[in-house]
Amino acid sequence: MAQYVIYADTIAFLNFSLDGILLFGTARFCNCVLRPGRLLLAACAGAAYALSSALPALALLSSWPAKLLASVLLLLLAFGRMPLQRFLRVLLVFYGVSFLMAGVATAFAASRAPMLLTLAAAFLTALLLSFGSLRELRARRRRERSFVNICVSFMGVEKSLRALLDTGNELREPQSGAPVVLAEFSCLRPLFSRMLTRVFREYAERDIARVLLFAVSVAPGGHWCLVPYRSVGREDGFLLGFRPERFLIEGKDCADVVLCLVPGRFGSRDSYQALLSPRLMAEEVD
Repeated sequence: MAQYVIYADTIAFLNFSLDGILLFGTARFCNCVLRPGRLLLAACAGAAYALSSALPALALLSSWPAKLLASVLLLLLAFGRMPLQRFLRVLLVFYGVSFLMAGVATAFAASRAPMLLTLAAAFLTALLLSFGSLRELRARRRRERSFVNICVSFMGVEKSLRALLDTGNELREPQSGAPVVLAEFSCLRPLFSRMLTRVFREYAERDIARVLLFAVSVAPGGHWCLVPYRSVGREDGFLLGFRPERFLIEGKDCADVVLCLVPGRFGSRDSYQALLSPRLMAEEVD
């Protein structure tokens, strides 16, 4: 019968290093809090598990259920308790990174590369993954901070919209100096009567004064006005504006705001339906 020699120190060192790199990559990829002490403890536990599973008397530890349980325990040791949904995501990332690292390590081992070079390649793989994920996470957070939820109340009807904080929107109502919020008319249509909707659609881009006169006659409480604006290809345009009965930014009241109705759309319906000046947010906070 063939006899195999198992070098315990090699197994322990290899698994300690790979588990540490794997947990480091998972932490960076999932934006988990990384505590060196917990990371070292989990890496040691992973090395002890690998050493134990190599023993013939403990072959049961090499089964898939045992490996899954060991992975769960390693993550709990490294990152502590967390909500179930987040933990499942971390577990999936843990296995995804481990499969990728295993592929890289196998490729280097097949080429008979030194162990330190193999570990360095695995570490570099985890590092590249983590930096890529952090860039995406920061970009997503910047995008999220660029949007706010607003609520417009007019004639007893409320409508919620998603607004983009647009530094280029510096419009103000000429007489009062009130800040202007640009909103798609199609999204605010429930606030207005059918007749006003039909007149706006027909004349908004060619006779805005006619729309103003009609709006004043059917909804005098709106304090309707025309707000001049300039855009590419148009030097002297006007937008129809009104003062809502109530205007909320992230649930907080914001007084003295003029809402200007835009005939077209800003972008995808699922992205945003209004343009809000960041200065209005600052004024609201003050």
